[in-house]
Amino acid sequence: MAAQEEGPGDTIHEDSEITNHEPVDCCKTINLVKTCLKVIKDNQNKGTQESLVTKQFQDAAFRLNECISIITKTESSSEKSDMLRQLIQNSEEYQTVEIYCKISADILETAKGSQYPRIKTEYIKPLLTMFEYLVHCSSVSAKLSGVISGERSFLIKATKELKDWKDFHLNDNHMTSEKEGETIVEMLCRILHNISMFEDNVPNIRGANCIGAMKPYLESENNIVRLLCLATIADLVEESESGTSESKSDSIKDLMSTILKVMEIGSDDCSLKEIAIIIQQVGRNHKKLVVQHGAIPILVKIAEDDNFEEQREAVYAIWGLSFDNKKEMIDNKEWKVISTLEKLSKSPDKNVKLLSMKTLWTINGEQEDKVTASDNRYILISHNWGKQPMVKQIYDGIKKNCISVWMHVHNIQGATVKSMVDAVDQAEIVLVCHSYEFKNSYNCRAETEYAHQTKKKIILLKMESGYEPDGWLEPIIGNNLEFDFSGKDPLEKTVNDVIGAIQQELNRKNGVVVDVTKPIIQSEHEGRLHRLDIIV
Repeated sequence: MAAQEEGPGDTIHEDSEITNHEPVDCCKTINLVKTCLKVIKDNQNKGTQESLVTKQFQDAAFRLNECISIITKTESSSEKSDMLRQLIQNSEEYQTVEIYCKISADILETAKGSQYPRIKTEYIKPLLTMFEYLVHCSSVSAKLSGVISGERSFLIKATKELKDWKDFHLNDNHMTSEKEGETIVEMLCRILHNISMFEDNVPNIRGANCIGAMKPYLESENNIVRLLCLATIADLVEESESGTSESKSDSIKDLMSTILKVMEIGSDDCSLKEIAIIIQQVGRNHKKLVVQHGAIPILVKIAEDDNFEEQREAVYAIWGLSFDNKKEMIDNKEWKVISTLEKLSKSPDKNVKLLSMKTLWTINGEQEDKVTASDNRYILISHNWGKQPMVKQIYDGIKKNCISVWMHVHNIQGATVKSMVDAVDQAEIVLVCHSYEFKNSYNCRAETEYAHQTKKKIILLKMESGYEPDGWLEPIIGNNLEFDFSGKDPLEKTVNDVIGAIQQELNRKNGVVVDVTKPIIQSEHEGRLHRLDIIV
């Protein structure tokens, strides 16, 4: 069953709920993306000392962001996911993130003088255009986020400018130049916040003294800047570290306290939707602490609002936190989690309704009627949408051997709880195609944990090199059999090994004998199955 990196926010999440009801020509959009990326790469070194970026570069960068906006607002989940996957793949191929980081660093290097933001007027628009793209990339891709964190020159110059801008930012001045500076500071804080959510990036960000650069902004009158800085520090601070945040727990406590104050006084620069997204992101790595310091009542209050977008973000955040805090959500009746979700499960908004039902199921445990035993059993493939091309080849290889196998070929973000439960209940064996994105998908987690709890036979397929299962995945790994599809061995060999393991389990459990008298999957030169490079 396909599940993906989901998230209802309006940055590039694969399951972004902001939709475009106009028909989208996917091929045309992706071709335009490729054209923009090529123009950007071709023009990266054509700037002069007087002008670091050419007009062609600026125009292509602007059109690229327009394409991203079209993609994220596409109504069809499967089309949107496929375009996002291709966007990430093409961005890697054309090294767009590296190019943007280098040119952004060069622009920041030019900052001088006493007028905020100390950058030439003609550089402000291209800088913001590139920052917008980096915000998008760092939201959707762990790999591209890692690329940003690896651009040391960019991080050093970015944190240096944050330090130099602090006095301007904290002054009560409403000149046009300050508004431009405010936007640059906010976008830069968003980039640093996004990349800090990935644990592998933390040493590089800390090495650029990001904490020291952000601490002064905790006094900012711009609520979103203050919250982004608090959330970033919460991800970066070490338990023994002293200063503004004595520990990670204190840092998150400060964040929740500040959110409450912002909600009490109201804020034009920080919406309830934005607050819910920040809690989602911080809660991704700190579920227990976020709940301990009061996140759930805040999210319930946002969910009680009549705005569907705010409800979606709040319920999505509650769902993510519910995996490690089920008992707390049930026992603390005053939080009104269950009653609020039950009410929203009848919402006229289909996404609010579906998210609420999934969250209730996660909190309360299995509530659906069990599927009775059936002779129509199959092998279920649980996978992240981003790995679909590779998984489809595994599926085809298994199916060619006359073994009943099932997977979604379309995005199942909109699948009901019952369909997920039925899929697992009727499965003889569950193949878990794990990766970093798989671990961070709530749909993947709900499905895999249910298979584990119901004692289904799990066979693990490693889809990503360099990632070792952690978090909730770690105890599920246990002594389960694992096969490596990260590129270590030829695809056809590994598929054969998986089929052999499936046959052994079926023979042991059900007495089903599948006799194979010739190679299950032939090699590439024999034309049976072609290898596809992994998309991370």
